[in-house]
Amino acid sequence: MICDIGRGGGGPPGRAPPRAPDNAQAIARLRDVWGQRYPEAGPHYLALRCWGLLIWQPVYLSVIAAHRSAIVPDLSGMIQPVPDDGFIIGYTLERHEPLRGGLRHRMQAAAGQLRNICATFYRELTQVLRVSPRAAESMQADCVLYALLAARHDDGAAANDWAQRQAIEWMDLLGLRGRSGYLTWRRADLPVIAVDRQVCCHYFRRRDGDYCSTCPKLDLAERMTRIDAESAVPA
Repeated sequence: MICDIGRGGGGPPGRAPPRAPDNAQAIARLRDVWGQRYPEAGPHYLALRCWGLLIWQPVYLSVIAAHRSAIVPDLSGMIQPVPDDGFIIGYTLERHEPLRGGLRHRMQAAAGQLRNICATFYRELTQVLRVSPRAAESMQADCVLYALLAARHDDGAAANDWAQRQAIEWMDLLGLRGRSGYLTWRRADLPVIAVDRQVCCHYFRRRDGDYCSTCPKLDLAERMTRIDAESAVPA
C-alpha cells in the first residue's frame, strides 16, 4: 500500500514534511513490476512511468475538485494501493471535513497539498530510481493541464480559453511556470487544444510502444497530424 500521502502536515508548500511516512516498500514494488514487464524500455521510461502513476490521482482529484465542486478534500490520509499489475487506479480517503471556500482559496489549498505530496513522492522515488527534477516537474505540469481539460464543461473555444487561463494560475501556484502549456489550432473550423509537453515519457522505447501523439520529440506538424488522426470519426 502507498498510504498516508503527505502525512506530517506543516511546513511551507513545496517542502516535504520531515517525518512523512516511508512508502519505500510499495514504491520498490511499483519499480519492480514495471521494470520486469518492460526491461527493454530502460531507466528513463521506468522512472517516469512510476512517477506518473504515483501523482496522477492526487493531481486530478485536486484540480477537478477545486473547479467543479465547492470543496477540496484533505489528501493527507489518502491511500493508493499498488495492485499486482502495477496500475495505480483507485484510492480511499479517511472521513474528514473538507476545505470549503471560494475558488481562489480552493486552488491555493489544493496547490499547497500537491506541492507537499509531490515533494514527498519525489524524495521517496529517488531513493530507488534516478529521476530528473526537470522531467518530474514537467510531467507534473502536464498532468495538471490534462486535468484541466477533463474539468472543462465542453470542448468549445470558450472552454479551451478557460483551460488556458486556469493553467497559468495553476503553474504559478505550483511553481511550475514554463514546464508545460497548451497548443491550439483549428481543425475543419473547429477549435483544438492539446498539451504542449516539454518532456518525453519514453513510451516509444517499449517493445509495443510508439511516439505519443503529443511527444515533444516530434515536430509540431507531426504532433498536430497525429492528434487530428486520433480525433477523426470513422466513416
